[in-house]
Amino acid sequence: MAVRSNNIRRLLQTFQALADLGPEMTADRDFPQRARSMLALLMEAVAAQEAALFIFTDKPAMLSSVAAQGFALFAEPAVIPLLPKHVHALNNARMPQAVNAKSSETFFSSNGNVAPELFKCVAPLKVGSRLVGAVTLGRREGDVIYAEEEFEALHLLAHYVALAVRLGTDPSYRAEVKAKILAANAVLYENGEAVQELERFFERAVGSARCATMETS
Repeated sequence: MAVRSNNIRRLLQTFQALADLGPEMTADRDFPQRARSMLALLMEAVAAQEAALFIFTDKPAMLSSVAAQGFALFAEPAVIPLLPKHVHALNNARMPQAVNAKSSETFFSSNGNVAPELFKCVAPLKVGSRLVGAVTLGRREGDVIYAEEEFEALHLLAHYVALAVRLGTDPSYRAEVKAKILAANAVLYENGEAVQELERFFERAVGSARCATMETS
């Protein structure tokens, strides 16, 4: 029962982070500030004490940090040059990956101004097939390792962070998305059936969580 209760608590934390990410994606303030807010939400959802959010540029290939929190020593901005093998590995990772001193060589070079050994997990940020950045997690309290639940939560949240990163760093993509939203406004607001189905989904999710909480109390 304790495991089930913890899983439900993590699920609700993830839902809350998703709800909070929406406003952060479109907030009327500069992108670095939004990046710091999104990173804080991610850290809370997976109980991380250290984390960083990087954006990816391809000419030259590198990761550059736009937000970091918790690390005792961390350059601002942190820059990690990437070789083609690193870009390939990040592009082909379908889920967040556990990282240790050895496996960090798969995703990062050691030629930057931050030590890849600081990272315990990396979640590539992709929009479609396009790599736009990465979230890296460091230690947790008590040096507890990241479990499957944290990887699943991070995978879900990373999709929305990736969209926010591209919207915040790619003006042409932002203009394209804005035009599509404006064109679809009538459909979005008049599709009552879709809204009602979404309401029913959340009612079922919340109802299940309440029942499970009562069972464990």
